[in-house]
Amino acid sequence: MTIVALLWLASLVWGLGGPRATQAISNFGLIAAAGAAGITCIRTVRFSSPQQQRMWKLLGFSALSWGSGQAAWTWYETCSAATCPSRRWPTSATWPRPRWPRPP
Repeated sequence: MTIVALLWLASLVWGLGGPRATQAISNFGLIAAAGAAGITCIRTVRFSSPQQQRMWKLLGFSALSWGSGQAAWTWYETCSAATCPSRRWPTSATWPRPRWPRPP
């Protein structure tokens, strides 16, 4: 697993295969990481105390949720001929900034 992670990182750092291949490698690597984290957390439920089981389940399902969202985004970005959906709702990056008084 360590070798695979190092190869994934090396392909991102040196841009092997060009920008489109680097983008695809990054996206599919993130899907694999989220899936592995989710499955690992859900499998950990068997070995944890009853107080911790709910936490491990929620953490596992949240990682799987992130992975499925990443898979949908990768489909739009890499596999689909359609353009990626754009943000329709304002985020905190687009909110107006307060104008603080400048010191004299």
